[in-house]
Amino acid sequence: MSKKELTSNSLQYVEKVDEVQEAVLVSEIQRNKEQVQNTFFHCAVNIGKCLTEAKKIVRHGEWEAWLKSRAEFSLRTAQNYMRLYRKTLENGSETLKTQAFADLGYSQAIELLSLPGDLQEEFIRVNDVKKMSSRAVKEAVAEMKKEKEQMTKE
Repeated sequence: MSKKELTSNSLQYVEKVDEVQEAVLVSEIQRNKEQVQNTFFHCAVNIGKCLTEAKKIVRHGEWEAWLKSRAEFSLRTAQNYMRLYRKTLENGSETLKTQAFADLGYSQAIELLSLPGDLQEEFIRVNDVKKMSSRAVKEAVAEMKKEKEQMTKE
């Protein structure tokens, strides 16, 4: 098959004889991607838990230095992990326990956590968050906050 024939059909990326192998590989990639996302969420919550516990035992004034030397995190990253853990424990909604939330990446989860629990649920219900970029989630969250603020004023 010529290069021109391959590019004329955007769905045809491999030779005909390799289509089955490609389908298997794509399926495996997607399955692993989902597994990584799910595992990541649970690991991120656990990191937040460990950081929260560590902060209790690190001497006063040494937290940031400890983070850099022991955990290799910036203060902001550590705060985000700890916030994810805290919100998972405190959140009144079931949102954080759902697969939809577990499928989010770190940045998406942090953005979504800036909404109150009831709005998190609504956000996930009306948006296909899994397919949204972090930037799109951030913009949509900001828009939802703005709308809620306007409704509260009225």
